[in-house]
Amino acid sequence: MSLFSYPVGRETPIYKQLADASYAEVLTAGRNGATIVSLSVNEIAGATPTIVLEIRNAAGSVVARRANARSMTARENWGAIVLGGTPIVLLGGYSLYAKASAGNQIDIDGVYIEPPGR
Repeated sequence: MSLFSYPVGRETPIYKQLADASYAEVLTAGRNGATIVSLSVNEIAGATPTIVLEIRNAAGSVVARRANARSMTARENWGAIVLGGTPIVLLGGYSLYAKASAGNQIDIDGVYIEPPGR
């Protein structure tokens, strides 16, 4: 049993390959927000990159970091969020961004829930 209850809504998959070493938008929440309930960061090239996960507000300012230059090992699958763990809740217009230290070494996948429109 989880401490958190997830909102009812449409479940949508997340998939993002970090093609270069610049910040990439992983997800932007709609008007009603979004809850990321599962997020896996996967090293796919047999290298040892670092990863940064940031939450930004609608103006683009960083409001929180989920990971700040977290080192990964070759072929590591890091459960940044696992079911039953602490979700990332994005307010309306907030975004999750990711940056790797090198391109084509990290894939991100997961699931988020968007609440129904009001």
